[in-house]
Amino acid sequence: MTLRRSATATGAAVSSTWRHWPFWALTAAYGGALMLPKLLSEGTFLDGEIYAVLARNLAEGQGSFWRPYFSPTDPVWAEHPPLGLNIASLFYRALGDGAWVEHVYSFVTALVCGWLIVVAWQRATGGSRQLRELRWLPLLFWLLNPQVTWAYANNMLENTMTIFTLLAVLALLRACRDRGPWLLSLVLGAAAMVAAALTKGIVGLFPAATFAAYQLATRRLGWGRTAARTVLLAAAVTTLIALVLAIPAARSNLALYLDTQFLTSLSGQRGGTDNQFRFLVKLLNTLLPALGAAGVIWLTGRRGRGQDAAAPDLRRWALVFLLLGMAGSIPLVFSPRQSMFYVLPSFPCYALAFALWVAPAAAELVARVHERPGALRAWQTIAGLLLAAVLVYSASRIGTYNRSEAAIRDVKAIGAFVQAELGLDRTQPYEIGMCRGLWTQWGLHTNLARYSRLGAARNDSTMAFVVAQDRCAADLDGRYARVPIATREFHLYTRSDDSAGAGQAPR
Repeated sequence: MTLRRSATATGAAVSSTWRHWPFWALTAAYGGALMLPKLLSEGTFLDGEIYAVLARNLAEGQGSFWRPYFSPTDPVWAEHPPLGLNIASLFYRALGDGAWVEHVYSFVTALVCGWLIVVAWQRATGGSRQLRELRWLPLLFWLLNPQVTWAYANNMLENTMTIFTLLAVLALLRACRDRGPWLLSLVLGAAAMVAAALTKGIVGLFPAATFAAYQLATRRLGWGRTAARTVLLAAAVTTLIALVLAIPAARSNLALYLDTQFLTSLSGQRGGTDNQFRFLVKLLNTLLPALGAAGVIWLTGRRGRGQDAAAPDLRRWALVFLLLGMAGSIPLVFSPRQSMFYVLPSFPCYALAFALWVAPAAAELVARVHERPGALRAWQTIAGLLLAAVLVYSASRIGTYNRSEAAIRDVKAIGAFVQAELGLDRTQPYEIGMCRGLWTQWGLHTNLARYSRLGAARNDSTMAFVVAQDRCAADLDGRYARVPIATREFHLYTRSDDSAGAGQAPR
């Protein structure tokens, strides 16, 4: 290595933790500023809230592993495979119910993914201590992706799937070597791929490109072994899927998933796009912050220095991860249904690729900072103050709402009244009515299920209670009277004739 050893102002050696802690703090402050205020307040994006309902219900005995239960109105849910929901349910079993539990789970998945990114970094930079110490660099590039911080603040299923895809990539990279139990690593990689697919679908299989990516980038495996190991991997994945499908409940669940979600999405009947290649522009836009940071580091850190001896090998590893990132994202161009969070598992690979490409320049910049005591103190002060400010502000958000405050408060009040009026157990689901004008407000359906365990059906004049807004209360034709509870947007109505309270029996 041609990079110079860093020194403190007194010339003494400094531990790697102390040398890099300002950069760790800045990375944590950036990621924390975008995630913690949302995670410490109440409210979640619709999809993440749906997953929270399903996981909570599983923890409370509503539904089963292969038949997740949403509400009395929608008792069988098969929009996605159920593995991630069942893993999340373990947190509700351990911690109980509360809107904060899904936020804890989402934050834990972020920490696990971050740790796995560091493990991958250690694997790619194993020959250089100075480069290994830049563990914060791929994490920074990962967090610079706005889709990443958004997903981990909103309890997306892709958060869990990313853990499995990273495990698969790490295992299959070990299987690229001839020494050691490479066949065992291959089987473990196959198992992680199947687990990823059972969490959120076919995107979880993209690590199958690992052997080809490694051979294209390094030329070390040979095309014969590349083909043979890819075939073995496909056979292992197929065998594991066959074992899963041997379970009748699994077959039923996955058949329903294919029919209601996967095939309709592929056919364009569900959320199709009229310009598939627009996805490439969106992908580039979400990668631009990391690309821009990498460009700045490369331009400023390479000046006046000789060629780093490790750079060629780093570039090979960078290409491996770049190809894997492309394998996990570019195929979506050909899908009629597209969304950036579908390719969340590919973003750690892009982050590792960018970080490996500029690692020598980043190490040089760190060395320059430590050569200048004034600059070092400034970095330490700024990093410490920013991290402290983020933590204080995030703590101040506890007990507040980051979205849908009025709706959530209304739903809580409605649920409390219905449960008290009917003498329901707190965990007992119940079906109420909903005026026709609200039926397609899926966020309201989800809020009712999440905060009050209520399922909302189209009002058929037999329900004891109906939820309505002022604009659609006329649909009730005077058959219902508004319940005098403090609600702002969504109000509860009860039958005004002698059948009031008869409604649907608790389920």
